[in-house]
Amino acid sequence: MGYNTTTLLANDYTMFGVQFEDVAGGGVKFGDLAGNFFGGQSQPEADNIIVWIDGVYYNYYYGVWGDPEYPEWDNLWYDEDSLDASDVAIPAGTACWYVRRSAAPAELTISGAVKVTPTTKTILANDYTMFTNPYPTAIKFKDLIVAAPFGGQSQPEADNIIVWDNGIYYNYYYGVWGDPEYPEWDNLWYDEDSLDASETEIGTGLACWYVRRTGTATTLSFASPLAD
Repeated sequence: MGYNTTTLLANDYTMFGVQFEDVAGGGVKFGDLAGNFFGGQSQPEADNIIVWIDGVYYNYYYGVWGDPEYPEWDNLWYDEDSLDASDVAIPAGTACWYVRRSAAPAELTISGAVKVTPTTKTILANDYTMFTNPYPTAIKFKDLIVAAPFGGQSQPEADNIIVWDNGIYYNYYYGVWGDPEYPEWDNLWYDEDSLDASETEIGTGLACWYVRRTGTATTLSFASPLAD
């Protein structure tokens, strides 16, 4: 069991990742999310959570109507059809956007069990894929397991990973030069200044984009820290 807490930017978008699963298995349910959420009667009025899964966005909002005849409607997450989403599960490894509709400070706490089995994410071809480490640990770039990463000599040519941290994007690319004099330069992740980022960590709870620069999809795999 464990939890992590994300500070939500006021009147803004915050990218976050789900790094736990439900204690009974499966994803973390909306009904188990904790925080000082801002409610309203529709998506434009209330806090939203936008879940990215396999290239599709699913939007949910925090409903508060204040109707004394139906108090049970309040303080629940609802889907785009205004149906109760309390039991909708967000799988571990999923990256999301939190849309804050208030200037008041807020936090989002996600708790649950640490997944024991390994996780593999599909990386879309010639596209952006949102992801997070499915386990509540930091992970170094050198420990990312990408099947056939596509390399190049600069960010526009190579696969990129863009890390969102407190409103700032940090961009990394997979460097391959093919220079026979410096083979040690190849097959490493580099930062925006083309410095070796092998030891750089993606922090706990942070969400990212994987930018794929080729027409072939690939996978990004993670091993559970609880695995034997």
